[in-house]
Amino acid sequence: MAIVKDLKLPEELKEELHRTVALIPPSALVELVGREKAFAPGIRATESAAEHLRKRLQAMIDSPALMPSLPLETLRQNSFQQRFVCVLSEMALTDPYGFASLSAFCGGARLLVGMLLDPRPKVSAKAIEFIRSGEKLSPRPADSENARKALHDEFGPFIAE
Repeated sequence: MAIVKDLKLPEELKEELHRTVALIPPSALVELVGREKAFAPGIRATESAAEHLRKRLQAMIDSPALMPSLPLETLRQNSFQQRFVCVLSEMALTDPYGFASLSAFCGGARLLVGMLLDPRPKVSAKAIEFIRSGEKLSPRPADSENARKALHDEFGPFIAE
């Protein structure tokens, strides 16, 4: 299993995935080693070794086509982006208008990371399609007020109805 096959991830997405890995609690990394011994051969499954395990997972992100299923599942379970994206409808994420609005709200890289980790085939396919298109990613909003305003500007007319 892989995040993506035959696709080079833009640096912004790799950076966002690295930020996601940095937020994974040590206990989740230790549990991963306990479930898949081949994940980090030679590294003991203890919380004191969590930083070594984190570096191993980050190395896998740099070559995402080779990521086994259990590390990918650990990323999914510990990703804020994934928790945010999974509550959104498939249509909101795959519709060009909805995708653009959500990108303006949370930033293109954050949204695409959540979509790549999403188990719904249409959602991850939309993310891959966007990456392959080479379009520029929406920047991350400077603050929460800008994000709220961007989302309100886009969806305000629909909410008013």
